[in-house]
Amino acid sequence: MDAPKRKLLFFANSRRQCEAISDQLQAEPSLREIVFTHYSSLSPELRESTEQQFSAANRAICVATSTLEMGIDIGDIDAVVLLEAPSGVESFLQRIGRGNRRSHQTNAICLTLKTNDCVREALIFATLVHLARAGRMPRAGAHQLYGALGQQCLSILQQREGAFTRIQNVADELCAFPYVDRPVIERVLADLAAKGYCQRHGFKNQYGATDALWEMADHNLLFGNFPRGSQTIDLLHGKRLLGTVPQYNLFRARPGLTLRFAGRRWSVKRIDGRGIELEPSKSQHHDIDLSYGGAGRDGLDMFLAQNLWLQLFSISKETCDMDSATWTLVEEQISAIRRACNASSLPCTPIPRGIRYYTFAGSLLNRVLAKWAGRSVISATDLTLEVEEPLDFRRLPMTTVELLPHVQTLMAPSDAQTVFQQQLPLDLQEQEWTESWMKNEEMPQVLRRLQTAGVVNVPYGTFNFIDSAGTGKREGGLRADSL
Repeated sequence: MDAPKRKLLFFANSRRQCEAISDQLQAEPSLREIVFTHYSSLSPELRESTEQQFSAANRAICVATSTLEMGIDIGDIDAVVLLEAPSGVESFLQRIGRGNRRSHQTNAICLTLKTNDCVREALIFATLVHLARAGRMPRAGAHQLYGALGQQCLSILQQREGAFTRIQNVADELCAFPYVDRPVIERVLADLAAKGYCQRHGFKNQYGATDALWEMADHNLLFGNFPRGSQTIDLLHGKRLLGTVPQYNLFRARPGLTLRFAGRRWSVKRIDGRGIELEPSKSQHHDIDLSYGGAGRDGLDMFLAQNLWLQLFSISKETCDMDSATWTLVEEQISAIRRACNASSLPCTPIPRGIRYYTFAGSLLNRVLAKWAGRSVISATDLTLEVEEPLDFRRLPMTTVELLPHVQTLMAPSDAQTVFQQQLPLDLQEQEWTESWMKNEEMPQVLRRLQTAGVVNVPYGTFNFIDSAGTGKREGGLRADSL
């Protein structure tokens, strides 16, 4: 950042990490006034102001979550910095695609922390870069999504000022969804009526508004499709809305306490019916970290996990972009793996309670395999499956249809669903849930690999970057000696 013109876009995987990184960067006096933050909890006005200031600046660093992956013009970026890899290649491409459009060259700096996850993260980054250069993306058929259908039905009634409206008129307005016919719309409207969001006419095939619909409109819930667990409280500076955070932060905030938000430190002035009122603080520390909710990282998806497996047997110092120190750690791991097995193997190792299979099948498929395996399963992660007794993978079904019953058992209503997804009839919720499974065109290839692979016993520690991952202490911030 010593250059007179230099702009970096720094991606973090969580809002809390975003604040922690900006806090560490602002501790450097030369950077204090040029570090911005950008994430979804900030108010639209504050995010827009950040975008404008960052775009206009000659020297600046913006620390962001996925909110700046696409669709927002923030000017030319000299380099994109990533602390920890995203869980899929699509997100990786969106992030690095923001960098250095002036020279038609992407400058990406991928950072790993000095923990036991370092080798895993380095290998994931190398796999993502390989896929990006090769132009490879996961293939999937078009999905049939019903999540916004209830929202659209209620919006139509609201636009007609709540008047009773013929079902056919609602169906005509939703004709853009080729897989949605009148019977489906009738079922959705009937479910919404049963839950009090609309009402059916006494003797006509018509639906009209209820007080609950107007209440949703008054609270702006009708105009967005947000997760059920997203009840929020406002953060205010005077009359200015700074942003919103989950309501359970009320149990932690107290007048006089200091916190970080929007890249600055604030003191809690008061808590009332409007929200949490803040005032700027000159403190050099903060008492509490806000909680932002969210589902968290769910491990690697199937496409990235599968290609990570293949990279173990093809990566070399000449074909990757790692620095020498990182490559030395990675080379030690992949050398041990290549001595013990090959790309057509299914390695496994004994553990105290049973057997660990290194499937490299991704979070969802390993959870499905756990259901297929039955009662003997101990745990399933994105890269491993642990069972008490050996599995005969030759019996593994070769099609997604045959495994669908196991997929369906994993579906359950949750706070991660949107308000309107939870208003759908249960079978439509289930159908939407299984779409990503049924339309995944890469899945048969992974199933075939697992079914035909030769099971090979390897010594414990051969896959040390997996066996020891997560045991190292992760720091929320960024220190000079942590990279």
